[in-house]
Amino acid sequence: MKLATIINEQDLGIQEKSKFANLLSTLADQSKSKTDMDWMDGNGREMKHADGDELARWFSHVEKDFENYLKANLLDTTNQLDVICDILSRDGNNILTGTRFYDLYRIRVGEIQTKVTELRAALDSESTDWDPILLNNYRTYFRCTECAFTNEERINRQGVINAEEASILRTLADCLGLSNQEVSELNYCVVPIRELDLGELRTSLRDSGIGFVQKKTDTILVPDEVVKVIRRVQGKEVADKFLRRFLKLLREPELNQVCKAHGLPIRGISAEEKIKVLILKGISLRGMLKNDIFKDTPLNERKKRVTEIAESAFEDVKVGGATLDDKVSIVFKHIQEAESADYIGISKSGYHQMLNDLTAFCPAGIQELRDTFEFDYQESITAENLTNLGIHPRDVLECLSGLSLQTFIESKGFSKRGNQIANILHAYRNTEDLWVEQFENLANRDLQALRTHGLDIKEADLGIRFQEVTASMLASIGLQETKELRAASKKGKEQPDVVVQLATAEVLLFEVKSDKKSVYSSYASVSRQIESYKKQLQSAGFQVARSVIVAPDFSDEFIRNAEQDIDLDLLLLPASELKSLFLMVREKPTLASSVGARMIKLRRVLATAKYMMG
Repeated sequence: MKLATIINEQDLGIQEKSKFANLLSTLADQSKSKTDMDWMDGNGREMKHADGDELARWFSHVEKDFENYLKANLLDTTNQLDVICDILSRDGNNILTGTRFYDLYRIRVGEIQTKVTELRAALDSESTDWDPILLNNYRTYFRCTECAFTNEERINRQGVINAEEASILRTLADCLGLSNQEVSELNYCVVPIRELDLGELRTSLRDSGIGFVQKKTDTILVPDEVVKVIRRVQGKEVADKFLRRFLKLLREPELNQVCKAHGLPIRGISAEEKIKVLILKGISLRGMLKNDIFKDTPLNERKKRVTEIAESAFEDVKVGGATLDDKVSIVFKHIQEAESADYIGISKSGYHQMLNDLTAFCPAGIQELRDTFEFDYQESITAENLTNLGIHPRDVLECLSGLSLQTFIESKGFSKRGNQIANILHAYRNTEDLWVEQFENLANRDLQALRTHGLDIKEADLGIRFQEVTASMLASIGLQETKELRAASKKGKEQPDVVVQLATAEVLLFEVKSDKKSVYSSYASVSRQIESYKKQLQSAGFQVARSVIVAPDFSDEFIRNAEQDIDLDLLLLPASELKSLFLMVREKPTLASSVGARMIKLRRVLATAKYMMG
């Protein structure tokens, strides 16, 4: 969930917002680019009174400073920010109840304590089954961390790792090829972990600026923007779901090669378990694509294989690049685009149907979904909840085991040829629903936004497509277009966009106007058009009960003219309100029978769905 959405739509207390705002203010004061911080005081208000959009904008200005601040605090084992961040940065964990968060925290603390015991035994032993190179790297990092921590104790101060030492240790870990999990566990070999209570964890989370706590529902909320920063600080190149996607695309020998590269056993272990362990270790996707999956493979063959994997990972993508580094960089570019896009690959109604079918035909798949994203049994698996957590339809399918995926495909009769996950998504991709979801962008003639959401259209066709989608939406709310009447009201080359015949000889006349400016203002021209169409319909024996204009929105002058033109009796319906009306009727179909009558009776010019149907 975006930072602006959390601030604007979640019922947070003033204390929650103030702590975060104060942190941003402190970071801004310390920022090297302080001369560029005039944007902070532009509205003459204190930060704590800012809305979500303003705080999100301010966060973007100090994001790099926030990252440096978090880096400096992450190796401080007393606040256990590394454990907190490890939990909250996992896919699906950015919105958690306090109880669920504490359950995951205690599980992680137990895992760390068990691992620390194993590590200490290996570090102190002269003979061990551990890989000698890996163990030597562990000992090097452990001794350096121990030295950094005890430096203060030598001068009679409390043991702590300062910012400079933390930076050096992070560089050392990178040079030794240690994962985030390995670094965390080695740190706790030096400073034993103790279990904090939930109150202490909440305080640490708030004070660090990582997230918010909604007291009424005891919900922890971490903004998407903060999760991205946490992952960068942890050294995570990509979200776990993307690492899982690429690991699942590997052939078995390639997956085994990756396991060997990271000191993991391969015999007697399923592919699903190998992938799970590799994700938990936080391996580098870049390193995997460049080196780990290959063994004595020529460079040209490496480039060809990386291209194959990448083009399977993203729909309708061609991966160019002359060198292997170029190709890997293009992979990361597509991952960044996928993370920032709102488009989930199919319509929301298609997502809802896919989850319903998965529940009905493959209950084991739903359990695997819960296990993968660590959902509580009480948490409902809905399209809306998963979308808020950044979990898209493809992510759901990719967390299924091979057996569950085949069960689902066979139960629904989906094609087994080619990319099976792509075949499933295609079956649930309802293009008409996508046009409805992007109705405001269509009204605004926002070609780029439409293409970003998988709707390919020429600019010249936007107007006619807006008219077609409007007619379809009107039909869905009980106002079926009467094409014969539309032809009867034609004058020259012009004819009304939509004409709906009611039960009597009355009709509703609709004019549909898209506009790049997002505000329609041409009152004189549209009023002449409607007057002409009304005369044509009257001559054919029909009475226009009311004329309705659908547009992105209307200028103040347009609204005033419409209010003063009593004879024309216009109803102005913004695109967003027609969409709201459509969704309202879809939720409660019995309303469809009264929509036409309510449009006629509404005694105001500018319509809202809530007022019309209330």
